[in-house]
Amino acid sequence: MVNLHTLEAQIQQAILHNAVESYKRQHAHWLNNRAIKGAILTDALLSWQSLVIIAATTLSLAVVVVIFHPFWIVAATLTVTVLTTGVVVETGWLWLSLADERRQTQALTRHLQPKTTLSIDHIHNDQLKVKLLKALQYWWLINQKFSALPRGPMRHQVEATHHDVTCWIQAIYTLATQADKLLLDTMVGQDLQNVPVAIRRYEENLLRENDLQIRQHLEQALVHRRQQLQTLQSLQNNLRQIHYKLDSTLSALGMVYSQLLLVTEGGQHRGQINRLQTDVTEEIHRLQDLIEAMDEIYQEKSA
Repeated sequence: MVNLHTLEAQIQQAILHNAVESYKRQHAHWLNNRAIKGAILTDALLSWQSLVIIAATTLSLAVVVVIFHPFWIVAATLTVTVLTTGVVVETGWLWLSLADERRQTQALTRHLQPKTTLSIDHIHNDQLKVKLLKALQYWWLINQKFSALPRGPMRHQVEATHHDVTCWIQAIYTLATQADKLLLDTMVGQDLQNVPVAIRRYEENLLRENDLQIRQHLEQALVHRRQQLQTLQSLQNNLRQIHYKLDSTLSALGMVYSQLLLVTEGGQHRGQINRLQTDVTEEIHRLQDLIEAMDEIYQEKSA
């Protein structure tokens, strides 16, 4: 098995590649993004071609000044000509760079790279680390099997499954990161202990209080505390659900790998590849639903 850092680098590269292709499909006018345009132009300005143009223009200007300085009209005319030529050539180079598909993809890749970071070191909880590492190992096995396939119909059919398994790993990492962040939040644990006590205290005070205005304040505080407790309990339930879901996801990844072996080595027909693809897609959707649910609950807690 490959070492951890190499494994993380490979999966990050695959995730980044998927992110770039997905971004291109979902944003028809992605080249209008100012950040991406700026990155392409910056690369073009710092390229050796641009430096050659600037150096040639500067050298030509120096030659004009040295040779023709006694003849100021000729010198001025040549200076304008050299500058205009340099500007036109540089502008043409920048225009060609903007239309260069390779430079476009490189700029988009750098733009998306910060959003596709994956590192087990970012996870602090040991149980989550173990589960994430197991998921990465399954991905590596599936990736090795896919990479070994020769070009042809079989590789083409399995390619979508390979792509989706990479998306699956990214969803697993996102879910593990969410759970880890909540487990590190000591305030959640404290609130789970303190809020029920506060609710009982408010209820007892409400039974004893006769002043209408104070009762209104107590009732309002009690409503907020109950809502807080409900959110905290939802967080706790979802954390348990995440651990169970990650366990079932690892089993599903193992099953996908086994099925992939049957498909690629056993000569299974296209229908089984399609079913495998459907299973992977459904698992991704389930994880995404859980990720969105966790986001909503965490936002409620932070509100």
